Amino acid sequence: MFYSATLLVVFGLINDFVTCAEWGYSSPYGPSNWTTLHGNEACDRRAQSPIDIPDAMNAQYDEGLVPFTVMGFGKKTNQLKLINNGHTAQLNILGDLKVSGGGLSGTFKTAQLHFHWGSSSMKGSEHLRNTKAFPLEMHIVNFNSKYGNLGTAADKPDGLAVLGFWFKVVAEDNEMFARLVSNLTSIQNADAEVAVTDVLVSDLIIPKLDKYYRYKGSLTTPPCFESVTWTMFEETIPISESQLRQFRNLKEKNPSHNIVNNFRPVQMLNGRRVSRSFKLETDGASTICSSSIITVLLVYLLHLL
Repeated sequence: MFYSATLLVVFGLINDFVTCAEWGYSSPYGPSNWTTLHGNEACDRRAQSPIDIPDAMNAQYDEGLVPFTVMGFGKKTNQLKLINNGHTAQLNILGDLKVSGGGLSGTFKTAQLHFHWGSSSMKGSEHLRNTKAFPLEMHIVNFNSKYGNLGTAADKPDGLAVLGFWFKVVAEDNEMFARLVSNLTSIQNADAEVAVTDVLVSDLIIPKLDKYYRYKGSLTTPPCFESVTWTMFEETIPISESQLRQFRNLKEKNPSHNIVNNFRPVQMLNGRRVSRSFKLETDGASTICSSSIITVLLVYLLHLL
């Protein structure tokens, strides 16, 4: 139930970058003990991820959070490799995929995407939304192109930008995910990998990348560097129970254990602001209300004079 982290790909975020002590999702190597393991000291800092994303009413509108622009996501020439690394299904991406806009400072290059899921559809996502868990969460990992590579960017305050997507259960299979899910049968065992030629990254995401939540946080696995600009999209992606079972059938390093509940519990917000990119009808209402009160008070004071 634990994983060696020597030259570990930290959920695929960092290749040949860091040596951490053994860690996992269950005792004695689980999240509550990560900080006691050498190299994971950052896991106890105050800007950790994941978090419970508040409902839209309690997130602050930020007009600077413009829609994202993605480049190369629909190219058939991208080289994709699907891997079972013992703790997730990860799609490594070799191609000129880039992300910009979205309030990011500069252009970010896409390195990989991976998933978090539960043993049932009542749980699985790392981030919650107003205390609600989702059965699956996908992270598209991008590094700031000014650093040249993922390893160099991983511990920089502006090094990483992760695009997160929640999933919801529906009755029918999601045909856009069907090809990726069918490839999971080729990576049932840990360390198995398969070249994927029939999947477009653009098929795996929502059509419009304009409604989302934003906060500053960290990697959700050791070494927990606080280097991530997090984006969680409002719109969910459909997936069936049948497709979810294919994720739950994947094996850990110990083949007697299936990969399930591979998510870190939510962390304290500790004063951080969660913003949203979209306006609500109530935005500005408090300002209007305050102005009206001031006007009434002025009229009253003038009347007294």
